[in-house]
Amino acid sequence: MRQRGDSRRPVRTTEKSYRPEIDGLRAVAVVSVLLFHLGLPAFSGGYAGVDVFFVISGYLITKNIHREIGAGTFTFRNFYLGRFRRLFPALLTTIAVTLLVGALLFAPTHLTKLAQSAVWSILPFSNYYFWTEAGYWDLGSILKPLLHIWSLSVEEQFYFVWPMLVFAFVRWRRSLPIVILLILFIAGSNCASIYYGVGRPLGFYWTTSRAFEFLIGAALIPVERYRAPRPALELLAVAGIFLIGWAVLTYDSTTAFPWDGAIYPCIGAALLIYVGSKPVISGFWNNRPMIWIGKFSYSLYLVHWPVIVFYAYWRGAALNGYEQAGVAATSIGLAFLLHHFVAQPLRYASVRLLPIGALTAATLLISGLAWHGQGWRWRHPAPIAEGMLPCEGGFGLCPGAAGVALIGDSHANQSVLMIAGILKKAGLSGTLYPAENNCALMRDAFPVKSLAKIPTDKCRAAQKLWRERIISENPAAVILASFWLPGISEDHEILEGRLVGSDTVRMPTLTESRARFASQMKETIDWLTSDGRKVVILGTSPYVEIPPSICYDRPEIFSRPDCSRNVMLEVETQAFVTNFFRTVSGGRSNVQYIDLTELLCKDGYCPLGENGISFYHDSHHLNYFGERWLMDRMGDKVTAFLRSGIAKPLSGSNSTQ
Repeated sequence: MRQRGDSRRPVRTTEKSYRPEIDGLRAVAVVSVLLFHLGLPAFSGGYAGVDVFFVISGYLITKNIHREIGAGTFTFRNFYLGRFRRLFPALLTTIAVTLLVGALLFAPTHLTKLAQSAVWSILPFSNYYFWTEAGYWDLGSILKPLLHIWSLSVEEQFYFVWPMLVFAFVRWRRSLPIVILLILFIAGSNCASIYYGVGRPLGFYWTTSRAFEFLIGAALIPVERYRAPRPALELLAVAGIFLIGWAVLTYDSTTAFPWDGAIYPCIGAALLIYVGSKPVISGFWNNRPMIWIGKFSYSLYLVHWPVIVFYAYWRGAALNGYEQAGVAATSIGLAFLLHHFVAQPLRYASVRLLPIGALTAATLLISGLAWHGQGWRWRHPAPIAEGMLPCEGGFGLCPGAAGVALIGDSHANQSVLMIAGILKKAGLSGTLYPAENNCALMRDAFPVKSLAKIPTDKCRAAQKLWRERIISENPAAVILASFWLPGISEDHEILEGRLVGSDTVRMPTLTESRARFASQMKETIDWLTSDGRKVVILGTSPYVEIPPSICYDRPEIFSRPDCSRNVMLEVETQAFVTNFFRTVSGGRSNVQYIDLTELLCKDGYCPLGENGISFYHDSHHLNYFGERWLMDRMGDKVTAFLRSGIAKPLSGSNSTQ
């Protein structure tokens, strides 16, 4: 039987140690994140609210550990058990409910990704999982209801290491922490800077590049012993709220983050923690409504993003003002319930490991089954694809055939059955060259997001191998099929940066990237056709706002949105590509350009399906039915082009690279 005062039971924060203004600061952070995720343009930098949370966490955790060590009551067991009570029950509940709703609403592809993220969020290594997936600002983020859990994984990883270091610092020499904090801050900031140079998602998600934010909060412990006079506190408070507000209202997806963008809101948060409730201006966040929100800010952070994702997924369109307000109110209501019925009761109660362990095991099991079962496709039986094979009777796309070469990236892979059908109809055979993501056949022109990636870029290597194979095999025709937008898009953060070459010494502008695309693409077409070879260029299948699977592939438990008015993205970039290919192929009998946008869209709208069947499996990749639909509409044109007057190049005649 436990005795009164047993250290294994959690103790409520006393009124003397409780600082309500910190809850107000939590409210500033979570509201900033909420408004950013709702898509309000004025809060384009609201994601910096996460960094405010990191500073608060670093301060409170370090202060509590330091105080308990001084009082002789600190134990690692109590610390980790306290963190478990504080974070895990609400987190597990959120993941379990999100998985349940996803199973009712999501298409198989999206449920598979949700199941994967659920596993990594529980473990907890979701920050590394999402790092491998894509960037925080990419279009696919709206399909990831657990994306925001990356920050919880970062916190939990920090909590695992930091108490051991603090314990060692305090026991070794009390004056040492300041020096160690400074060293770790410099190391952490350098990590963030280096990772940002290598690749932004790496710096954004990795704990090592975020550690300095927690350490800014920890560094307040020795500093707060020295209290500034009242006028100085007022100035520091103004500076703190300005730094946070400046980040929240002016940052966007192009801001260098976390280094050095995160440093400013982090310093702002540290200043507001330091000044406390004394400055007059603190009334803006140290008031009853803000403190009330701050008390369940953790629960609000957990629930708001799944609510936004699920509503947008069900709605199939961007949220309007009324919907944004409704989603915000719903998030607050659900967060209040989660806080009062799960987070608070279990935080101040004895931990019952059996039910929590059972729920954890069940959630992991269900996630694993959904992951392994490819999103439980039985929930929405798809039509069976029949009647097309890559190779039949030696015609089509056959292993070892060298008459026609299909070259490109994932858009070449998505066109295999369509091209195979066209070749069979023309009585020809060819082969698919190994594809490389976001890559097109050009001489030394490939998209990157940072210059550091140039030496090891896979597209650069693939372009060289493709050319060597063309020289070796001398195909009579080459079909180019790529996602032509990366590197030349205005939205360079999403679409692979800028187009560069091996000799590039600075990141080019959009105009320079497009000039390289035009010159190197023209050089490639001239090189391919110089000995009588024919070239077919497949345009990009339209890049659309709403993934068609939202409209066609998800269960019918809830109604589906109408995708007949699906808006095409990157319209200006697509127009540039289309105009270039039309110009370069115009008047040439040996070059044919097939504009897929013209076939699939009208006036900027792209109905990406027919009779309840989608042509796509994501925002710009065709599925079997899309290939079949396009082949029926442009196959004869390509067949006639390939049949007419193919002159086989002499072996080895095209020897320059």
